[in-house]
Amino acid sequence: MKNLVLPPETEHGNIEYKLHILDLEGAKFIRLSKQMKWRTLEGDNVAIYYIGIHDSVYIEGIVQEEMTKSLVALRKIASEIVAEASLEFEESVAENKTFAKVIVRTGPKADQNCSETRIALLGNKDAGKSTLIRVLTRGMLDNGHGSSSKNILQKESRYKCQSYKKPTRPNTSRINNVILGFDQKGNTFDYSKPFMTLEDYCMQSTKIVNFIDLAGHEEFSLTTIRGVNCQDPNYAMLVVDGAAVPVHTRRCPKFHLRLAMALQIPIIVVITKIDLITIPTLEYVIRSVEKLLESVGELRSLLRVTEKTLLPFGMDQNIPILFLSNVTGDGLDTLKKFLNLLPPSTAGLPSALEENEISEECVEFHVVDNFSLRRNKTRLVGILHKGALNDGCQLLVGPLSGEEFLSISPDFILYHKLRCKSVIANTAAGVVVKRKVGQKIRRNMVLVSPSSNPKGTLCFPASFNVLNRKKKDIIQVGPSAGGENFF
Repeated sequence: MKNLVLPPETEHGNIEYKLHILDLEGAKFIRLSKQMKWRTLEGDNVAIYYIGIHDSVYIEGIVQEEMTKSLVALRKIASEIVAEASLEFEESVAENKTFAKVIVRTGPKADQNCSETRIALLGNKDAGKSTLIRVLTRGMLDNGHGSSSKNILQKESRYKCQSYKKPTRPNTSRINNVILGFDQKGNTFDYSKPFMTLEDYCMQSTKIVNFIDLAGHEEFSLTTIRGVNCQDPNYAMLVVDGAAVPVHTRRCPKFHLRLAMALQIPIIVVITKIDLITIPTLEYVIRSVEKLLESVGELRSLLRVTEKTLLPFGMDQNIPILFLSNVTGDGLDTLKKFLNLLPPSTAGLPSALEENEISEECVEFHVVDNFSLRRNKTRLVGILHKGALNDGCQLLVGPLSGEEFLSISPDFILYHKLRCKSVIANTAAGVVVKRKVGQKIRRNMVLVSPSSNPKGTLCFPASFNVLNRKKKDIIQVGPSAGGENFF
C-alpha cells in the first residue's frame, strides 16, 4: 500500500493532501482555515482531505495517536468556516500506521447559492404528482384520498373537473414550484418543523431539489408545455399510476414523453400506489412502461433503482425507474437518496477559480413570471442562463416594442426568496425592480448586459419538433382552428 501513488496535488481543485495536522496555533490555524475555505469553494461546497499522505503523493501513513489528533484538528478547522468534516474511511498502510479520507461540506451563506436540481413532474392526472411532492416536503404520508396535496398548491391552482357526475379529485391547473432541501449529511429538511420559514430552509440546505409540479389534465396541456419549456428543468420525472393500467395506451404520458425528448431532458420514471397492486401486476405495469417508451422512440432500457444500485445509476445508458407508495411510505427513502445523488444544475460550470470570468460574461436572464410586491415593487422570476447576476448591476430588459430595450437597475436579487448578493448561471432566481418598470415587463422577456448590444427582431430561424403525428398533419403559416389540439 505504501507504494501506491495518488494523483499529484494541484493549487486548484477541491483535493488536499496532508501528512498530519498538529499544533494548531496562531497564524497556522488561520492559514489552514483559509486553505480549507478555498478548497470547498473549488468543489462547490465540498472538499476532500487525505490524511497520512506524503508531499511526494505516496501513501506513507501515520500512527494512530497522530491520526486521532489530526482528525480532531481538521474538525476544529471545519467548524471555523461553518463546515462539517466526516470521516469517509480509515485504512491500515503498514504496522501501526493508517491513512484516512475526510469529506468536508460547507453550508450556503447569504451570498452563496446552494447546488440546485430542477425536476419537472409529468404524467397523467390522478397519478399522484402533487401528492408525491407533499409527502417528500411535508414529512407526512397521504391517507389515500389526496389529503397531502391540498395545502401545498398555490391559490386557484386546483381545478375540479365537472365532466363526471360523481365527485372527483381536483386536478392541478397551473405551475407550482416546491423545494426539497438536503443538509450536509444527505438528510432532508421538511416543513413539518415548527416556525420553519423558507429563508431558514434555504440557509440550512446544502442542496435543493426544485420540483416543478405540472398539470396532467389534457385541458391544461399548454400550461404544461410552458412549464417544461420556460423553467428549464434538469430532469423530467414521469409519474405513473400503478393502479391504472395499461399506461402505454394513454395519450397524456405519450405527449409528455415526446415533449421531454424534444427538449433533450433526461427522464426518470416513478411508479406510485404500489400498495394497491400485487407483484405480478407491478411486473405488468413495468412492461407497459417499456411499451410506452418504445412507442415514442426511446430505446434505452429501464434500470430498477434499489439501495444497491443508487451509485452508479447510469442514466446515459438506462432510464431509472423507482417504486413507492405515498400511503405506506415504501420506497420513499430510496427516492430521497436517489434525488440527493442527482448531479446539481451547477455541474459543469466553472469553479471558484474562474469567478472573474463568469462575472465578466454577458448576463442572460429569461423572465418566466412576475409578481407585485408591497412598496411599489415587482418581483421578476426566471432562469439565469448566462453570466453572473450581481447586486446593483445595470441591465437592459426587452424587447418592449420592436427593437427597443429599457435600461434598469435591480433593487436586489432573490434566491428562493432569500436575498443574496449574486447568483450564478443555470440557477432559478428572482429580480426585484420598481413597479413602474415592472409593469412594462412581460413573460418571456430577457434581462441582458448592456455590453451585449441586444436587438429585437420579428424574423429568426427555428426548428420544429412534431410531438404527435397524424395522417393529415400539415404545417401552415398563420392561425389555425386546430392549432391547440396537441393530442
